[in-house]
Order: sequence, then structure tokens, then C-alpha cells
Amino acid sequence: MTVRMVVLFMTCLACADAASAQTLPSAPASEPAQPPASTATRPESTIQGSPVDGIEQWLHKINNKEKTWSPLVGSVASGGGLAFGQALRQPLFGRTSLTTDMLLSTKGYHTVGLALEFPKWRKVTFSTQFRYDGLPQEDFFGVGRTSREQDHSGYMRQGVDLSLVGAISPRPWLNIEARAGYLHNRLTRGRQNGIADITDRFDATTAPGLRGESRFAHVGVAATVDRTDDTFFPRGGGFYRGELTNYLGLDNTAGRTLRLDLDARRYIALPKLTNHVLAVRSVVSLSRTDGDAPFYLMPRVGGGTSLRGYDTSRFTDNHAFVLSGEYRWLALRNLQLVAFADAGQVAPSVSSFAFEEFHRSVGGGIRYRFKDAVIRMDVARGKEGVRWHVGFGPSF
Repeated sequence: MTVRMVVLFMTCLACADAASAQTLPSAPASEPAQPPASTATRPESTIQGSPVDGIEQWLHKINNKEKTWSPLVGSVASGGGLAFGQALRQPLFGRTSLTTDMLLSTKGYHTVGLALEFPKWRKVTFSTQFRYDGLPQEDFFGVGRTSREQDHSGYMRQGVDLSLVGAISPRPWLNIEARAGYLHNRLTRGRQNGIADITDRFDATTAPGLRGESRFAHVGVAATVDRTDDTFFPRGGGFYRGELTNYLGLDNTAGRTLRLDLDARRYIALPKLTNHVLAVRSVVSLSRTDGDAPFYLMPRVGGGTSLRGYDTSRFTDNHAFVLSGEYRWLALRNLQLVAFADAGQVAPSVSSFAFEEFHRSVGGGIRYRFKDAVIRMDVARGKEGVRWHVGFGPSF
């Protein structure tokens, strides 16, 4: 029943968007938002909101300028703190171009990327992408909806991803992408003061895939529909994304993980109140694992872009479901005030989703735009107390 409700909810959002596409209220002129990049090395992006979940589309004016060096601001991973860095985009021979970027966050998270983009072939863009991530303060509380706050532990994850990507945009609002590549992850001791290391509280039984290194071949396809009317303050339209990824373990104990992520967002301007908008979001992540697949490939709930009244990665399991609603008021030209409510849960099977299992949080926040960058600060309360979140870009 729960799955049917989810499908019905997303279908209603899509139908409402199609019906209103010709009557969206006017908005300040801005460049069209770009679909978020795929993040094979960070599978938690959909539920948690990703290092790049929204950040690249909200900061595309900075990140995509055709100049030798440009500044970068954003996030390396959910809960990783504010990140700053540089990007280089350099045309090479013919229409081939090279793009590199690097970010370092206030919590020591860091990432380095390199992409070689080849000339279009029949409207399809091909690129080879390399990315290294260092995530020194990742959180883990155990698998399952009954995981305990007092079992909070930490670990460091280093990941290297080498991928071949093909993308096509048959319409300005539609992007379809396919990728295949190699992923190598390495786990070491965490670097959070006062937080126990994951190996002190969990073993391979309670934290599946807990080992030093894991290697995967991955292949996936994603489709993004972006019908929003503005990047900073959408007053209408919708954003929809679906991604299917298959991780095949190259080690005897790495197992296999098949993961489906669905993300639907809808923005509704309140009648006669131009600067007041209701934003709603539904996110579903489903996974199927064979063998000893690592826990960090499982969907996770909690943090600054999902269940904001709880810690980052507070709940982990095979499946996850999050609902969010925000009331947004553009109080000044660059200042937005927000009140929100979130509900989320994880489950070992799809049939285990239940209304009474939702964890809930409520709160408020502000978003302020500095030229092309948006900084966000939220405070939320859940059953485990009050949580503060600071980041770039809106929550969704």
C-alpha cells in the first residue's frame, strides 16, 4: 500500500506540473537550472541530498563559466561542511575540453575531479571522468530503524571513481545520462573528536561490508526533468529525477547492489501572494543486495537535506522514504525565510514501510544569496533534540 501511495503521489506531482507548465507565474530573469551531476562515488546523494544534489544547478553560473580559472563553492558530501575551491576549464584540440576542480571543506572533506569532454556525436556528449573523494568524518549508527543514538560511530572513506559518461538533452528541460566505470573505496579510522571508531562498536555482521577496501564495476542510467521557473526562488514547475545503478563487486566478498533512486519536487505559488511559495518533495530509494555488499551503498536518512531534526546518516537500511514540505517567503530581494516539516523512515523490505514508523522533524531557516551563491542555515527539532545545518544552496 505504501509503494502505491508513493507512485500515486509522484504521478500527481508530474500531472500537476504538466497542467501548469503554460501558466507559471513570472520570475526574475535567470539562466535555466542545470540537472545535477550523477554521483556514482556517493550513492547517498538522493536521500541525503548530495554533495551535488542541487549544488551544481544552483551555482552553475560560477562553475560553468568559460574562463581559465573560476572559484568554486559548494559541498563535498552531506554533513561535510562548507567547501571552497577552484575550477579550471580549458579547451583542447578541436572541440575537446578539459575540466578540473578541487574543493576543501571546513571539516577536512576534500575532492578532486577531472573530466575530458569530447565533441558531440549525433547530439550525444561523451566524457571520461575521474574523481577522488576524501570523507574523514562519516557517521554510522547501525542498520535498521531501531538503531540507537548512543551507538554513534565514525569512519573515513576514500573513494576513486573512473567513468565513461554519455549524455543527451533532446529538450532544454530533459537530460538523459548513462555511465559505466570502476569504483574503489577504502575505509580507515574516523577523525571525529569524541566519536568512537566504527570498528570499536560494529563488526562485519552488524555493519555489512566492513572491510578495508572494496572494488566495484558500476553501470547506471539516469533521467532528469527540470521544469522549474527560477534557480533561487522557484514559484512554479517541478523537478523530477530517476536513477538506476548496478554495483558489481570485483572482490569475492563485495557482493552486488542494485539501487533505484526517485526524486520528485513541486513548487506552488500561493494565490495573490507572489513572494510566498509552497515546496514539496518526495524521495524514495530502493536497493537489493546480494552477498556482503557494503553498508555505505545502502540508502540513508538524516541530515541537512532530508530529515533535518536528526544527525547525518542517522538511519540506514535497504530502503528509504522521505517527505518534505517547506513554506518559503521571499522577505527581501536576496533573503528567503523558510518554515519546514520532514518525515522519513528506512525499512528492510518494501512491504515493511508503515505510517507509524515515520520519524518527524520541524524547523525553520534562512537562505541568502550572495551574487550567484546561496547560503543556507536551518534549525530543526526531532525526538533526539535540536540540530543545526549550514550549507550552500537550498535544501531542495
